[in-house]
Amino acid sequence: MIFARNTKNELLHNLPELTQQFSQNSFFTYILQSMFNEEKATFILFHLNTNASVSMVLKVESQRSGNLKITVENMGMEKDKDLELENPDLHDVALIELMLCSMRILIGTGDYFGTSQISFRLPQEEAQHLLCFDKLFSSITDVYSKDHFLTTFKMPINQGLQGYFIAMQSKILTNLHQ
Repeated sequence: MIFARNTKNELLHNLPELTQQFSQNSFFTYILQSMFNEEKATFILFHLNTNASVSMVLKVESQRSGNLKITVENMGMEKDKDLELENPDLHDVALIELMLCSMRILIGTGDYFGTSQISFRLPQEEAQHLLCFDKLFSSITDVYSKDHFLTTFKMPINQGLQGYFIAMQSKILTNLHQ
């Protein structure tokens, strides 16, 4: 049972701090919800200014080596269709920053568990939101599984990547204020 009570509490204690960090460095406001069962964690990041959200389902497995493997099995995005029509620039900026913040949550979770990488196994329509950052991923492959295509890829977990996402978020905020 990977998500024992103490592990959940510790992770939940650290994630609001991360959420607060990227909300302080942003023009936008976020709320993070989390749910756990024995093997999976679900995080939903709500973008309060646009009613957009990203839902992430992570499967955490113990490896024979004693290390943990984290696989993102779902990364669905809900968008505000009206905003997309009324103000496409704001819509695009908000979604890009929402994805950057989501990636920071994943990196924070991977860092918390001491993993060196996070694997993704996503339906193609969900993977497309992330693959605009394709230079951050390795081993990108399309796989046919049970009547649909999945895209698999890996993301290393390191401080440099966290710094990259923080810098990208700052750049977006600067461009938004201009």
